[in-house]
Amino acid sequence: MAEALYYLSEDLAWAPASAPRGEFVVVTDAVESSGAFLMHHLLALFLKAGHRVCFVHFASSREHYAAVARKLGVNFSTSEAAGALHLINCFASPPSTLLELFDAIAAVAEADSSKEPTPVSVVIDDLSALKWEFGADKVLAFARCCKTLTHASNGCANVVMLSHADTEASGATAASSQLSQSTSSKSPLKSMNPVLRDIASVIFSVAPLPSGYSKDVHGTLMAQRQNSGLEPFRAPVTLSYKILENTIKCFRSGGDALRSM
Repeated sequence: MAEALYYLSEDLAWAPASAPRGEFVVVTDAVESSGAFLMHHLLALFLKAGHRVCFVHFASSREHYAAVARKLGVNFSTSEAAGALHLINCFASPPSTLLELFDAIAAVAEADSSKEPTPVSVVIDDLSALKWEFGADKVLAFARCCKTLTHASNGCANVVMLSHADTEASGATAASSQLSQSTSSKSPLKSMNPVLRDIASVIFSVAPLPSGYSKDVHGTLMAQRQNSGLEPFRAPVTLSYKILENTIKCFRSGGDALRSM
């Protein structure tokens, strides 16, 4: 259980009893510090909150996610049988078009027509996988389409997407200039993260420690709710974290006591 992540700030107090609705969440990470633990955490959080979850997975198999979910107190098979979890397995069967993928996601989000519909959450574990197949421009258009699901008129679904910051590095772009020229129609090397950050309501950024490797700390997590309109600036919250077998330990920058829940 990763309860240390349930309360990051007053704006980001997300527990099973207070799970958000209508949020467009972007998670960015790096090879040295994977954001996969956040995807596992949010997936388990939404299921524990009683949401109907559409999980689109590219990075790993269903069996891998089911095993991790079990450690976090969630049973995939039971959730699927109850209609609470809908898997779109892009790990085994990648989509042929982004429209096909969006239609599949929207069908899950719109499936409940009851007077008091169950909250819906969509989790996409690797947006960068789509970038190399379809190009950045089309993937950003897909992301904007997914954001429409968060609108009140469309049910206030949550949408969570992970995008690898490594693919945005200027060094990677320079080293792959020939590839960019040969596949310019797909624009795979165009930076997506600035646009994703701009349209997100909440941003989680996972990064390695600036000081390098430590056996006691695996990386840093920056969480920030974006300002809307003329609201006062909200300062980001920065935590250091360590991933354990069944939980995550977090402590705030500045030496706050280690929190493991």
